Amino acid sequence: MSQPGRGEDDQRTTRPTIEERAARRDRIEATPGDRWHHLVRALRAGREVPLETETRVHVAWNPIFWRLIAAIAAGVVLYGVLRVGSDWLREQRVDTWSGPSATVQSGQQLAGCAAVDGVHDEIYPSWLRVNATVYVLTDAIRPVPASEVGQTTYAESGYTLGAMRLLYDEDTAQGVQRGYVLVYSPPAIAARVYQAAAGCQ
Repeated sequence: MSQPGRGEDDQRTTRPTIEERAARRDRIEATPGDRWHHLVRALRAGREVPLETETRVHVAWNPIFWRLIAAIAAGVVLYGVLRVGSDWLREQRVDTWSGPSATVQSGQQLAGCAAVDGVHDEIYPSWLRVNATVYVLTDAIRPVPASEVGQTTYAESGYTLGAMRLLYDEDTAQGVQRGYVLVYSPPAIAARVYQAAAGCQ
């Protein structure tokens, strides 16, 4: 009869008892997280290995990061304040156009003119007053090729506000104005149409 070798005795003496296995099972079940993950990790390659404790990674934020965030937030707030202030000033302002006389004016709001309510554009004024007639911005446009500006199709009025120019669409044969005016801002290829608004002064 063969006698068990020393290696077999050592292996037999290192096997955990039933109580130890039960205690280990209880520890695995009590450990938060995926039980299957813990079990596979504990029984890797058929050998029991010590359970690893999960380590938490602590991130230390650089103080410059928070300063950068504060600077960006301050920039956004400042931009918002400047934008709101600029829009408010633009809404309240009435501009007088340069030209043969001071009779052409424009703005964004006009008290007592319901046709202007709800009209808004980032570039063009909402209304024009030309020779005591009020014209209101519409969605209509008219093509204005550069070669036609100043010729018979569109007559230059001589009035300007910055880059904007006031044009008349006239029937040159009869010299009759057709109840609307055009505002052209180069290098656009079209002019915006302003329609005469009855009852507005």
